[in-house]
Amino acid sequence: LAPGAFAQSIFDEARARGFEDGVKLGVQGWAELLRTIGGHSIRPSMVTAIRRLREAGFTVAALTNNFSPSDPAARAALEQEQAPVRSLFHAFVESAVVGLRKP
Repeated sequence: LAPGAFAQSIFDEARARGFEDGVKLGVQGWAELLRTIGGHSIRPSMVTAIRRLREAGFTVAALTNNFSPSDPAARAALEQEQAPVRSLFHAFVESAVVGLRKP
């Protein structure tokens, strides 16, 4: 699923499942929400929390609903930026890689 089609897909799913709030949001509302939460910034407080969980002996995994940039240079830059954080997880499952998104 291409990033540009995601808002329409979420809207269609909300309508098919009878999720009224999701339908009320509309395609444009979903697109705006995705723009708002779709940043790739790394949150230092989350990195600290993940490190503490590992140090306490927990197995730590990530399950994403992400998109891989279509531009190879942008994808490489994003992967380089995220590498230190990804290495903190025992498992890292990406929707862009497995071809499925979580509910």
